[in-house]
Amino acid sequence: MSASTWPGAPLDAAALAAARGALRRRVVETPVRRSFFLERALRRRRVWLKLEQQQQTGSFKLRGAFLALLATPRELTVFTASAGNHALAMAHAAAATGHRLVIYGPHTMSSVKRERLAIYPAAFRAAGTTLMEACQEAEAHARRSGGVFISPYEHPTVVLGQATVTSEVLEQIPQVSAVVVPTGGGGLAAGAAMAVAAEGRRVQVIACQAARAPSLSAAVNGAELPPAIHRPSLADGLLVHVDRGAATVEPCRHLGVHFVHVDEEEIAAGMVSLLHHESLAVEGAGAAAVAAALGGHLDALVEGDEIALLVTGGNVASARVAEALTWPFRRPKLLPLLGLVGRDVEDEPVLGGPPAAPARQGHPSAIASLARGVADHATAATAAARALEAYCVGEQLEVFPEEHAARRGLADLVSGLAEALRSRAADARTPPHALEGLSRTALQSAAALAEYGRWQSPSYAQSVAATFARLASQGSGSVNYTRYGSPEVAEVEDHLLDVLGFDPQHVGLLATSSGMAAYALIEAYLLRAALRPGDAVLLSPYIYFEAQEQLTSLPGVTLIQSDTYDVDDLLALTAERSPRVIFLDPLANDAGLRMIDVEGFLRRLSAASPKPCWVVVDGTMLSGALDPFVAVPPESPLTVLYWESGSKYLQLGLDLTLLGLVAAPRRLSPSLGRLRRNTGAALYPSAAAVLPRYPREVLASRMARMTRAAAAFCEALAGSDARRWVKPIFPGHASHPDHALAASKPHAGGVVVLRFEPPGMNNRDALHALLERVLHLAREHRVPLAHGVSFGFSTPRVCAAAAMAESAPAFLRLSVGDLSEEQARGLAELFRCAITGVGRTWERLRSADRESPPESHP
Repeated sequence: MSASTWPGAPLDAAALAAARGALRRRVVETPVRRSFFLERALRRRRVWLKLEQQQQTGSFKLRGAFLALLATPRELTVFTASAGNHALAMAHAAAATGHRLVIYGPHTMSSVKRERLAIYPAAFRAAGTTLMEACQEAEAHARRSGGVFISPYEHPTVVLGQATVTSEVLEQIPQVSAVVVPTGGGGLAAGAAMAVAAEGRRVQVIACQAARAPSLSAAVNGAELPPAIHRPSLADGLLVHVDRGAATVEPCRHLGVHFVHVDEEEIAAGMVSLLHHESLAVEGAGAAAVAAALGGHLDALVEGDEIALLVTGGNVASARVAEALTWPFRRPKLLPLLGLVGRDVEDEPVLGGPPAAPARQGHPSAIASLARGVADHATAATAAARALEAYCVGEQLEVFPEEHAARRGLADLVSGLAEALRSRAADARTPPHALEGLSRTALQSAAALAEYGRWQSPSYAQSVAATFARLASQGSGSVNYTRYGSPEVAEVEDHLLDVLGFDPQHVGLLATSSGMAAYALIEAYLLRAALRPGDAVLLSPYIYFEAQEQLTSLPGVTLIQSDTYDVDDLLALTAERSPRVIFLDPLANDAGLRMIDVEGFLRRLSAASPKPCWVVVDGTMLSGALDPFVAVPPESPLTVLYWESGSKYLQLGLDLTLLGLVAAPRRLSPSLGRLRRNTGAALYPSAAAVLPRYPREVLASRMARMTRAAAAFCEALAGSDARRWVKPIFPGHASHPDHALAASKPHAGGVVVLRFEPPGMNNRDALHALLERVLHLAREHRVPLAHGVSFGFSTPRVCAAAAMAESAPAFLRLSVGDLSEEQARGLAELFRCAITGVGRTWERLRSADRESPPESHP
């Protein structure tokens, strides 16, 4: 098969010339640059870089996008899909040609590409987690709407446009013997091979695929790989699944394209070497050809001495650059090629062994107790389902047998899960995260059974037709709208009141749909019952940022933000300014983790005979560790309103639903209940059904264990060589300024802040690089660890958190998890290795920048 016979793409010299002519003044004819460091690395006479990342929109994709749109009638709506660069190219080209454009992209699309795409008028829709899923969605919508779908790599005119890159190379480097191109779907590789054939040249075409997505080479060789599970990669633009019927397969097969595969370390090396030696910031996919060269994949494959490596894209987020710069390179031959002067593989800190083995040490009592409680809850759900069936039969209500059978089958499944959970909880070899996972499954299955057939407005009684699915709704004395409440939600409220240890005779509790719904309920109450125009509101130095955003938008209210956590200073400020409402956070969720003695403040304020005042306490970070209500005598003019996000510690790490709560003096319950109903802030039964039930002692023991683990983690890290770069911050550690206050509480939470001592490293990019290295070590040593926001989970979880003040640096926040002290020390060793590795790398990079003279070119 020749290039000129490929269906739909008559590629010959004339067609290439016409394509280049159509693109003239629309795209840049990008330069080539000789690379002397790669010539030394490859021992070749001449190595050239084709700098296609200098193209408008930052990649070669603009060529195919423009050519395809120029060939498409303007009255047709164009649909396309892309992981990023093709989307930018199509959006730019459509803005110039006037086409209506709809772009589908996977949810995993690079953030920097999404941000750059937002400046264009094209419509963007997220679909799926892979490019293949996005393509399927875009093509289906094009068919339904009568539009046209332009594939990012299979469309013949797109491939013709990409062929112009190689056509330019053949003209710019007349003696070139090999062209090396990154490839995902194969549009650039097929185009390169066609351009070489159309020009009648004897030039090798070598396509570099990501090792995590080798489907094109498999298809060319007659095999077909199943779609790969999405895995994060430095070369996200190459993660494309290609089946054997793809239009790019035949040209690659018949025109003799060679394939090589590059792994993540080689891709990182390609990015670092281009930045260090050529001052080029290139994305991972764009650096794949250089990665192949550095990895030695071209040594035996390339026949001539003059080769061109296509550098295809420069749309790279700074976090990705930081990740590549701090990559834990393991191959000695790569280090001198990357300019990592003085660094040896042996310098990389390596753990002596897995730092902890939770699966061998048994599970903590809290998670075992939780599992048994979940099993009991599941058993109760099956009993309720069977009782409902018996009631319907006894009342002669018409229910199809198939419906009863479906409910019985689900009940049997839940019953089996309950038995399995009891068995696993009794087995000391079951690791906590596995027991937690089975608990989640059992709770969600029991919830599905509880939700089976639920009516949002069930009947109180009926004949013949069963218009209800809960026996509790029969003969109910309240309004049967779930928005008004339900027996399941009332049960959750009683449970939470007991778990938090508040006196049920004097304190009422309302469950809400989220933590911020709880805050909104309190704000709605204060605006009606407390605040008047001109009133002052006092805030502690830290208030949860979303709550602060709401408060600052209230008209007619004077906000006073304290700059101190000291109780004496807060009392003096209160006496001076007479605030109508005071917002306090007993443990700040920021880089300092400072504490306020809320109970001491309330006792002293009550004793001072203040004016009527409302004090709002956010207990999320210290769940179960304080009771502000006991600090205020019944005759005091102070009114305490307590709120908390139950999505954190109160779910014992299961994280099954959003949840919030408001606790207040019981006399306020009717007013707050009406506001919750009218504002739609109520927790719904579907969410209540998945919440775990457990005794207060379980939360207390779990939180105390997490505090001990966090303190052990800090002690181990502070006593290691990592202290040169990082300071661990935790109120439960002796180095914290509020350690004495923390020690007086039942617990101090389980959140630790890691702050770099070199302030310049407290930025998202440096922290992202550290996170990637920590996760790399965790995978290598089989240590459970998650990268994500929030806290309170059983498995340790780490994220780069934003500080409240925009001018303040970011910081690393670790939720240590439900670990033993030994396991926490093992986790600290893992972080020590990652921190020292990143710290040494940054120091050497800075030293190399200061000391190394500019590279001289022969």
